[in-house]
Amino acid sequence: MNARTKDKLFPYLMLLPSIIGLCILVVYPLARGLILSFYDHTLLFASYPFIGLGNYRELITEDRIFWGTLGNTVAYTVFNGVGSTIIAIGVALLLVRSGKMQVFFRGFVLLPWLVPSVVISTIWLWMFSPDYSPISDILLRLGLIQTRIRFLGNIDWGFGVFNAPFLSILVVRLWFSFPYKAVLILAAIVNIPRELYESADIDGAGPWSQFINVTIPGIYPQLMVILTLTLIGNFGYFDINYLMTRGGPLNFTNVMAVQLYSMAFGHFRLGYAAAMGVVMLLFTSVIAIGYVRFVLNRNEEA
Repeated sequence: MNARTKDKLFPYLMLLPSIIGLCILVVYPLARGLILSFYDHTLLFASYPFIGLGNYRELITEDRIFWGTLGNTVAYTVFNGVGSTIIAIGVALLLVRSGKMQVFFRGFVLLPWLVPSVVISTIWLWMFSPDYSPISDILLRLGLIQTRIRFLGNIDWGFGVFNAPFLSILVVRLWFSFPYKAVLILAAIVNIPRELYESADIDGAGPWSQFINVTIPGIYPQLMVILTLTLIGNFGYFDINYLMTRGGPLNFTNVMAVQLYSMAFGHFRLGYAAAMGVVMLLFTSVIAIGYVRFVLNRNEEA
């Protein structure tokens, strides 16, 4: 083998460990899950017959819980994805104005994101406790309510699926997910040339006008990346919904990841759970493909 051939092969040899790891940790489990979705595989029986699209047919035509969890998943994905991004923009703008204390406040803002989900769930279960909730206690002292609120159990308060349990879990997820986005957006805002704000100020643009015409265009690429990754991450989110409510009461806080876990390790229906996983993959793939097409179109226009 001559030196020229070795030079050509060298980059591929450097990539080989990563490719092998990717195949073992991603490609194989993905292929295995896809194959498993075509079998009636349960842990209760030694044999698992091939049933083709049987799991998907049951999922779409017979499983009412699936459609409810799909609706909840979409709702949490949209409201948490968009809501946490809006909150992050507001927090980032406040951090920009924090001056010398910016490093301290940046670390302080990141605290919710750094705390493990189990700890967060324990804290908020206490916050939402029907007997010891400090939130209910404050509202009672202010005379705003007459009885303590059952945040995670009162399905009669609210409208439709947007009842107290659903909104309570949404609040926790918003609180947990906005910090790291705020820091990323802050980094994007800091990199906007100050000359643009000075020019806008000379032209008589107020704070809101500068935000719309300077800040948003300046952070737009980063904002789209953050929003896309947030939507994908939220669609497969599991931790808070499972740890705090197990998807209850009456599946009002149930999402697809929790239902998949329940099917696999509660009902031992691995094939059916794999089919749910494939459906989740299809939804997240649509989001990812949409983002890629958006980026490509934007680059072509540029």
